[in-house]
Amino acid sequence: MRHSWKVKPGTETMRLDKAIRLELPHLGRRMVKHLLNAKKVKLNGKFLWLGSWLVNPGDHILILDIPEIERSHWKKFDPAWVVEETDEYVLINKPSGLLVHPVQDPTRENLEFFMQEVYGSIRPAHRLDRDTSGLIIFSRTRELNQKLDKVFKDHLIQKTYIALVRNSKHLEEQGTIDKRLGPHDTRSDMTQVDKYGKKAITEYE
Repeated sequence: MRHSWKVKPGTETMRLDKAIRLELPHLGRRMVKHLLNAKKVKLNGKFLWLGSWLVNPGDHILILDIPEIERSHWKKFDPAWVVEETDEYVLINKPSGLLVHPVQDPTRENLEFFMQEVYGSIRPAHRLDRDTSGLIIFSRTRELNQKLDKVFKDHLIQKTYIALVRNSKHLEEQGTIDKRLGPHDTRSDMTQVDKYGKKAITEYE
C-alpha cells in the first residue's frame, strides 16, 4: 500500500519523520524510521532517508510499501475474560488478536480501553503481544500499581509461555535463544532478529 499527500499551506516547517507521523499516526516511530532507512519515502519526487530533513508547506510526500495493519475483531469487553476480581486488581485472560495498549494507532481496539469503559481508572501492570493470549493483571489502586511496577522492573516474576513451533527438528529439546530483536521489515506489529536491536533471552524446553 502507498500513500501520498501535500503538506498544507500554513503548516510550520518540521522534520520529515514528524510530518509522516502526523499524517499516519498508526505507523509509530520505529516503522517510520524503517521506511526511511529502506528508502521508501519520497519528498518532491526524490528518495530521502534522513528523518531530520525539513519539510515545508506545499511539499509532496509519497510513502511506498506501507504495511497493512490487521484490525481486531474484538469490539467490546467480554466478562468471560475475568479470571479473578478484587478491590485492588482484576486478573484478565486476554484473547489472542487484541492489543493491550493503543501503542501506535489510538483508534484501534485495545484491552486497556475496554477495561476502562467497565472499571473506570484502571491500568495493566504489564503487556502481552497482540497475538499472544494469557493472563494480565490490571491494578485498581495507585499503591498496588507502584508495587507491581517494581516487581516487573526487578524481574521478580517469571513468565511461562506455551507455543507451537514450526520446524522444531531444527531445535534441541531444550535450550536458550539469545538474540537481539528489532522492528520487522514489513509488519509493524512484529519483531525480527536485529544485531542492533533490544536484547532478548528465551529459555525453552
